[in-house]
Amino acid sequence: ISCARSLLQQGMLGMLVRSSQLAVRSGASWRGRFAAPAVRSVTNRTGAVMAKAIAVGDKLPQATFKYFDSEGNMKEITTDALCKGKKVVLFAVPGAFTPTCSLKHLPGFIEKGDEIKSRGVDTIACISVNDAFVMDAWGKSVGCGDKVLMLADGNALFTKAIGVELDLTDKGLGLRSRRYAMLVDDQVVKVINLEEGGAFTISSADNILEVLGIKEVTPRSQISDLERGDQIWLDLQLARGRIAWGQWLEGARQAAAGAAGEGRVRVVAEAASIHMLCMMAAADGEVGLPMYKACR
Repeated sequence: ISCARSLLQQGMLGMLVRSSQLAVRSGASWRGRFAAPAVRSVTNRTGAVMAKAIAVGDKLPQATFKYFDSEGNMKEITTDALCKGKKVVLFAVPGAFTPTCSLKHLPGFIEKGDEIKSRGVDTIACISVNDAFVMDAWGKSVGCGDKVLMLADGNALFTKAIGVELDLTDKGLGLRSRRYAMLVDDQVVKVINLEEGGAFTISSADNILEVLGIKEVTPRSQISDLERGDQIWLDLQLARGRIAWGQWLEGARQAAAGAAGEGRVRVVAEAASIHMLCMMAAADGEVGLPMYKACR
């Protein structure tokens, strides 16, 4: 980032543009030097390619979870029954009773459960590749009560279906789930904060509250024709406080990927990343408006 800012300050943006054009012609990629690409697929230790991770706009796949009700009876619930016609927060952990999950992730949603539900959420559910007995015992041990529904994805069928499996064989834990927090509205994913492995940086209850606190994004049909370019539209939503920075970045990548699919752009993540660096430099006052406009 410091290097890119230095280049911008020295008026060397043209060099970056020419390099990107060369990358297009040669098929080379800057990916890894500037930004991590959007998740496409995950390769496990055996080299087998697993399902693409679920993304914003996707409908939840059919799946069945097990759980214990308040009277101690084991029950089943499908994704349809859980999410159809409802707004639901789903968050997943690599394992019940593990340190980060027990000390931070689950307790955060218990503590903020009422506040989350006050913002229109019908159900908060915790998912883990554990059996229902373990999930029930874990929920009771942290005082879960009725604030969070503890769902067992015992055979990892849901986890595999949404492409977020995590191989922890080397730790003796077998196949588990990556950590995430997801906002679902009528079975459609509206927000997905997917962590790398078991990291805990963007999937907390506070992260979900931040999303719920943002005003509904204006439909594109209500924006004038001059404002309807994908990237410009995203910029406007960010400036107006209708989407968070993480949503802007993910949207920028998706818009760039869409453009690539239509044959307009081949180096996609890199273009979004350079734009992001320009925005950061402009926000910090390190480049002026003319340089930012030239980059844009």
